[in-house]
Amino acid sequence: MTRILLVDNHDSFTYNIWMYLSEVPGVECVVVKNDDPLSPEDLETFDGVVISPGPGSPDVPGDVGISRMVVTSVDKPILGVCLGHQLIGSVYGAKVGPAPRIMHGRTSRVHHNGDRLFCGMDEVFTAVRYHSLALSGVEAPLEVIAEDEDGVAMAIRHSDRPVWGVQFHPESILSDDGRVLLRNFVEIVRGDERSQDDAPGAGAAIDCAWVRLDGEVDARALFDAFCGSSAETFWLDSSDTDQARFSVLGGFPGATTMTVSYRVAEGRTTVTGHDGTVRHVDADIFTFLKDQQRVVRVAGEDLLPFEFRPGFIGYFGYELRAVTEGMTVSRHSRLPDARFLLTDRYVVVDHRDGQVYLLFASGPGLGTRAEGQAWAESAARTVEDVRQAEPRDNGALPAARSGHVSFRDGKAAYLSKILKCQDYLTSGESYELCLTNTARIAGEFDDSATYDRLRSASPVPYGAFL
Repeated sequence: MTRILLVDNHDSFTYNIWMYLSEVPGVECVVVKNDDPLSPEDLETFDGVVISPGPGSPDVPGDVGISRMVVTSVDKPILGVCLGHQLIGSVYGAKVGPAPRIMHGRTSRVHHNGDRLFCGMDEVFTAVRYHSLALSGVEAPLEVIAEDEDGVAMAIRHSDRPVWGVQFHPESILSDDGRVLLRNFVEIVRGDERSQDDAPGAGAAIDCAWVRLDGEVDARALFDAFCGSSAETFWLDSSDTDQARFSVLGGFPGATTMTVSYRVAEGRTTVTGHDGTVRHVDADIFTFLKDQQRVVRVAGEDLLPFEFRPGFIGYFGYELRAVTEGMTVSRHSRLPDARFLLTDRYVVVDHRDGQVYLLFASGPGLGTRAEGQAWAESAARTVEDVRQAEPRDNGALPAARSGHVSFRDGKAAYLSKILKCQDYLTSGESYELCLTNTARIAGEFDDSATYDRLRSASPVPYGAFL
């Protein structure tokens, strides 16, 4: 097992990095906050280190915490991302100052010199940036190995030590080949030594087969046909089909399902089986899901036009900061703080090519392949019935009975908060802020009909009804 330490500079992207690293077979990624104690003996138990992004400046000790100590004392491969990149530059003599252009959530074309960190990536690629500060005056023992269009250092490496830094965010969904870059770092850590024995879930694989049906079908009509009577269902909804291509439905009556829920106040995970049996696991939701990871084998995988695979579908609530950040949660939701569904049957709608895919999985805790094939035959008839039916009239939705609408922040208060956010961004104290308001509407609402109204009024590429 390859153990990688991920030092978290209290950043919202840290667990994106954790996810990308953890999905590499044989990798255990451990997150430690930059203000947590970490001894030299602790560091010796890891094979490599990633220093996360974060707010603030690398020259302010309180902003980077133990990250500086890690960079200066660890003689193992290190990768710094954004703030971590700037910290490495600062440690080895580069200057950290205001960037020529403030870049928050903006993309750039990055040119690299062929360093092995970029193995398998195009010489020029698109990367997402979130920073107000940047490096300048990069000199030996560091060298610049990638730049943007303006010559700003986008990646550096140490000439004598296995130390790299990237200013951009490889873990962002809009960055090209971010997974490739992080996998390359894992290979650097491993020294090109791989062990197939480290692959997770070798004894609990999920096998998945599928059927493709040609002909466009309305996703909402399919949801009504397949999920209408199910209490445990989901719809990963691409209502804005110009920006997203696929929608996924699951949780059908008769399918084999397992539901998993977690409440911070209880500190344990509750698992409900298909037969209604309930068991409690003394582990947080992240530990439970990691222990449940399995290899998914898909017949004819290269013929599928999407990356979706059977697995846990659900949500993480903000209250989980008690687990990830160690913060006290003063308010508790009426809903579980995390809830996930594992099922063995799925419908995937291809909005671009007008096709429907029926996926059925088999394996431990799921249905058999024969049961899945029987369902697919029945489901194909249902899809055809929906296709032949009259188009659904969204204007015929029953009227919602609602009353007064009130907002937590009025116009003046909300505009004042926007100005405060801009000050934080300009000073480099944050590179991404989420400013929200709350609208409260009194009335009686049907969940499904309310979601229908929302998706009709404001189509989005990645919506969900859970």
